[in-house]
Amino acid sequence: MEKLPKIKVIGIGGAGCRLVNKMTEFELRAAEYYAIDDDCVTMERLKCENKIKLECGMRSAGDSGLCEQTAKSDRERLNGIVKGADMVILVAGVGGGFASAVAPLIAEEAKVNGILTVATVCTPLMSEEQIRQDNADRCIFELKNVADTAIIVPCGNGNFLTPFKLPMEKELLIADAMIESVLLTVLMPATVPGVINIEYNELTYVLTDSDKVYFGVGAYRGKDRALSAAKMAMDCPLSINFPDGANRLLVVVESGETPQTDEIRQISDYLASSFNASADIFFSVNVNESLGENMKVSVLATKKREENGSKRQ
Repeated sequence: MEKLPKIKVIGIGGAGCRLVNKMTEFELRAAEYYAIDDDCVTMERLKCENKIKLECGMRSAGDSGLCEQTAKSDRERLNGIVKGADMVILVAGVGGGFASAVAPLIAEEAKVNGILTVATVCTPLMSEEQIRQDNADRCIFELKNVADTAIIVPCGNGNFLTPFKLPMEKELLIADAMIESVLLTVLMPATVPGVINIEYNELTYVLTDSDKVYFGVGAYRGKDRALSAAKMAMDCPLSINFPDGANRLLVVVESGETPQTDEIRQISDYLASSFNASADIFFSVNVNESLGENMKVSVLATKKREENGSKRQ
């Protein structure tokens, strides 16, 4: 692709809008940010320029059926949001009525327009009521069947990082940081110049028509930081189980100064030994001064959907 790809990052519902609002601070040239919600208070607080309010009514909270009905009646507007993009990235915290209903509809509109569609969603906390869990399960099932790649971040897994019970606020912050890492891993490699870049067509190869998906991130400082960070990324407690047969990997390596060649080789050798010989691994290496002496490794692994077109589980 000779020109920069046009990528639209769309936050849906309260959590999605909050995350997209934060992403605007990174000023990634290829990305346009959109926020969609039915809450006036949420919309007024956003810095994001493209704000779309859907009128679902005062009684729509938690009612995914009513929110879906409203969104379907405004499909032309949803189509206009995604149209013209090369890639659409949906961001949402699913479980509530609005995001759970609207995210799959926007994904459908993107696919109808032939746009590469990536959904990044966070599940409800384990302590939340069953109706939110049911909404989330239904939304995730629908997204897996329409989006090219659906990346699921289990909210609440942050408790696996410590022997102590975390307060809800910290659990949410950890989940937010994980989704932010997902977005940067997808957005930066093909759009921001780095020490080692990947091509946009390599990025789309990893993301297109994925059956199963894994995302993990690890950071380490000190001796053997590269290998340690890679191992942490492959066994990330904030992630779902690693999919058998994953054969397409996007690996983003960051540190406060340019990594040593031996460090990149250690990461490459470790990941290559974790997959079959035919796995395609694409590396992006960047300097991020805020990391100091830490090295951060992010791994996005996908398994291509079977040719028979069967529904994803």
